[in-house]
Amino acid sequence: MDTSGIAPLIWLAGYQLALNAIGWWLAVRLLPEERTAISRWAAFLACLSIGLLITGQRGLQEERVWWLYNGVNVVTLVGFWTLRRGVERFLHTGCSEREQLAWVLPPLLVLALVPPSIDWAPLRTAVAYGGQAAVMLVMARSITPALRREFGNGAAWSLVPPMLTIGLVLLALAIRQLTQWEQAQELHLDTGYNQGVVYLYLTGSAMFGFGFIQLVALRLTHQLRRNSERDSLTQLLNRRALSERLDTAWRRHRRRSVPLALLMIDLDHFKAVNDTQGHAAGDRLLQQAAELLELQVRGEDLLARMGGEEFLVVLPDTDLQAAIQLAERLRSNAQAQLGVTFSLGLTMAHENDVAPEDALRRADAALYRAKAQGRNRVEVS
Repeated sequence: MDTSGIAPLIWLAGYQLALNAIGWWLAVRLLPEERTAISRWAAFLACLSIGLLITGQRGLQEERVWWLYNGVNVVTLVGFWTLRRGVERFLHTGCSEREQLAWVLPPLLVLALVPPSIDWAPLRTAVAYGGQAAVMLVMARSITPALRREFGNGAAWSLVPPMLTIGLVLLALAIRQLTQWEQAQELHLDTGYNQGVVYLYLTGSAMFGFGFIQLVALRLTHQLRRNSERDSLTQLLNRRALSERLDTAWRRHRRRSVPLALLMIDLDHFKAVNDTQGHAAGDRLLQQAAELLELQVRGEDLLARMGGEEFLVVLPDTDLQAAIQLAERLRSNAQAQLGVTFSLGLTMAHENDVAPEDALRRADAALYRAKAQGRNRVEVS
């Protein structure tokens, strides 16, 4: 069968994938924190490119040498395995490399060991497409929960269905070769199916590229948003982020008439720690205090560092008695676990409060009364 008609298409696809691989490798310099995952995505594109460029040479050489037929399939399958490792590393999921090698080694051994002759072409083709399909389908299954957990259902729907589609198409190609054993379906042969396979590789790699760019951008956006909302030392909410969330809790309190408690906390004699032990010791103490507070509050509570050694806890759906119990528990735990004391000012949102700032002022006033009356105590306003 003639091979000259499809060779330019294969070379063009290989050239395009090579450019994409170079682009991703350059991206490593811009995104060093994702170096491992991006390097593996680039390696996948490079392997696919090498495989296609070598495949395009088959029509120029009559002799069936190993690297033209077996080597191409080995490189391509290694590329698909590398893609899976990169995606799973990016999402911090998936099985170990040893388990993954158990999936990919059997088809690799078959592709490496069978002769390159035409008699073995159907087996090579079926194993190559089947191995690629297995990687895609298993990867789609393994990354779906992690995608939903970090990026939401939208990202999962944008990436997983195309991945499943490509995997199923590759599986169909493997089955087609198995059912038409007498007619080899090697990629260099100029058939409509093989042209479709080349376009499948191009389209699939483009979809993955757009999908990965989307995921990287989303992760960076989430990190930037988190960094803008978090105190750099304690990783608690900062004052600005707390203000936004407090407004939401306040509206819910007014709309549903549910109780809302505010608890202002101050580390006693913190300046003495900085003066006698140094600012590094003071920073460690603030971090330990933040960890203690995080362990004691509920998931729906808001916890923020207001500045210096002051913290604020916003307690939705919490009555006065429960808020006092929490405040006393925090006070006693600080003394027992950190060797320092807390002064705490507690208030409840009132019906005549115009804005949450009214309650914040009362909590702050209660805190200063606690400090003025000897510290290491809870005052309610």
